[in-house]
Amino acid sequence: MYNYQKTNRYFAQVADDLKDIAEKEILSLGGHDTRQVYRGIYFNSTPEVLYTINFESRLIHRVLAPLILFDCHSDRYLYKVSSQIEWQDFLDVSQTFAVSATVSHSAIKHSKFAALRLKDAIVDYFRSHKGERPSVSRKNPDL
Repeated sequence: MYNYQKTNRYFAQVADDLKDIAEKEILSLGGHDTRQVYRGIYFNSTPEVLYTINFESRLIHRVLAPLILFDCHSDRYLYKVSSQIEWQDFLDVSQTFAVSATVSHSAIKHSKFAALRLKDAIVDYFRSHKGERPSVSRKNPDL
């Protein structure tokens, strides 16, 4: 079971200047326990309210469902922990995927490097479990 499934806690990506208004919007749509952080707002909601927020919000760029939470002290640790996620729950080798990353106050200084390490972990996971790997598509990924 992944973090968002256990906690019903999600992350809304919001422009910094809109956080106060977006937080009010999340609360008005039924979200609760909000907390503003760098680049967005954490909030809790039921699955039904999550759908409402996704469809009706005018300020949120996207809502992310955290799979796992951990303190990432190195790129090797990011790779190790990411390799333990059961990626076939989200992606099949016939599908394409893309990874984007944002780093802040992190031992990993470059977001593209963090994204590359995560991509490597996903590809290597499929290679070791399925004998083949999914492809990357930065312009139009399935996931």
